[in-house]
Amino acid sequence: MPAEMDELHIYKAGLCRPAPPRGPLTGARASLKSGVSADVPLKGDSLVSGQAHGWNVMNSGRRYSLTICLVGVLVAAFAGLTASPISAAGGCVFPDLSQPFHSFSDANSYFLAPGGSFEGDANGWTMTGGAGLAAGNEDLYVGSPTDQTSLAMPTKTTAVTTPTICVTSDAPTFRMFLKNNGNNGKSDGQLAVYLNFTGADGKAQQVKIAALISKKPGWTLSPKISFIQYISTPLKSGYAQISFTFKPNDTHGNWQVDDVYVDPYKSG
Repeated sequence: MPAEMDELHIYKAGLCRPAPPRGPLTGARASLKSGVSADVPLKGDSLVSGQAHGWNVMNSGRRYSLTICLVGVLVAAFAGLTASPISAAGGCVFPDLSQPFHSFSDANSYFLAPGGSFEGDANGWTMTGGAGLAAGNEDLYVGSPTDQTSLAMPTKTTAVTTPTICVTSDAPTFRMFLKNNGNNGKSDGQLAVYLNFTGADGKAQQVKIAALISKKPGWTLSPKISFIQYISTPLKSGYAQISFTFKPNDTHGNWQVDDVYVDPYKSG
């Protein structure tokens, strides 16, 4: 079973009436149950700064309208227990949900990012500088016991970007497995994580949201990496199309990544 990651630094770089999303994080240092620490400064290393907040839908004040609304909520709730893929507010349709990290005391429901198991051809992923698929799966096999491959970023020149992912203000975090095999006799490298989105001006923007460090050998599970605080302006429409880019920060990393999952329902 993979060990929990020993260190992480994160840098800022009613159903009829959904509750507003949580606002931007302020300066703090929190110790998580897994022993992972997270530094979240008020101002940080963002390449482009994001703003805050989501969407709202009003309902009718009439009694029969409220009754219809409540019946609709109950129907949707029961349907959500069995139907998949799951339709979300704002136009997103989420894939099947599971609890892949339950053995890590994380009972949240997640969906697998498109191609995020790296089995097959990783269709939609952009890989540059020598990045590609490699033999060796994370050793908990949370996706399937037959999984065999992962994503490899062996040098600093590599970079990988996910396919586009639709999210709402209820999709606060993602997690993944990673492993640093070391380079140049060192294994203290950082893996940078960037968020890509379209800003209010219609231009592509990128924010560095995390720098991951794993000093233990073998596969480790990342902490929950938050991102919605950077895309509040795009989320005013109810949803946003985003992607993530992974890139080694230095020459001390020979990285593998596997099983990238997104939490769509603010479940933890």
